[in-house]
Amino acid sequence: MPSEIEFLSGFSSRGDIRRVWPGQPNAHCPWRVGPDGRSLDLDLDVVGEDASEVAPWLRFLCHEFLAPSTIDAMHAALANRLRGGHRMSGVVVIDGLREIRADNNRITERVLALEQDAVVLPFDALRKTAGTGSGAGRQARCVER
Repeated sequence: MPSEIEFLSGFSSRGDIRRVWPGQPNAHCPWRVGPDGRSLDLDLDVVGEDASEVAPWLRFLCHEFLAPSTIDAMHAALANRLRGGHRMSGVVVIDGLREIRADNNRITERVLALEQDAVVLPFDALRKTAGTGSGAGRQARCVER
């Protein structure tokens, strides 16, 4: 529906008018309506270095507008000419590190790998070299940045 495409496009950072809605995860929505109007595409320019808002935004768009999950969300969607009842399914993998999955409107997220600049040291090696302070040997992972 053109009204739904127009409404959802308002959250994109690429439009002339940026829509702001109570409860949205942050100001920059990483999702935009696909060219066919039947999908959401991840805008990697908006994601940038921090992919932590990708799943929360997808949950927000799904539960508030595409498939409202509360009576209040349904009233708000209908008031904005959104019909709801959409089914979201698909998988997005970001930089091989993070997977966002939509399965029948259930949005899950999981980390696939450690960041590439992380160095994991064996716990026993840290204990032997940590010294004798009160926190000696308690760290299991050392991350260099």
